[in-house]
Amino acid sequence: MKKNKGGRPLKDASNKHIKRVFVNFTTKEHERATKKAKQLKMPLSAFLRASVDQTEFKVIDAMTPQMLRLMAITANNLNQMAKRLNQGQQLDDAALQLIRTSVQYIAEIKDHFLNQK
Repeated sequence: MKKNKGGRPLKDASNKHIKRVFVNFTTKEHERATKKAKQLKMPLSAFLRASVDQTEFKVIDAMTPQMLRLMAITANNLNQMAKRLNQGQQLDDAALQLIRTSVQYIAEIKDHFLNQK
């Protein structure tokens, strides 16, 4: 029986990247490929590999991280309110205002993602 040395498990042979391709780009081609990979927040090699598979790429707009953060804050607030209600506590005016604000945030997030192209 082999002794487990620890570390990362070995990859299946079909998933290993063992073939190397050398490609010469013009300066403009290289700039375009690098720019697209950077927009997608991917390494150039991963971008080119995915391009071979004709993967459809979606560029994340600048508002998405802000919207996701807003959604996390809203979810946290709603969870706090639900916990208070489940414990039998009454909600004060500040808590009710927080729920109204959360509903507005949810509407903003919904509009943002539904109006994206």
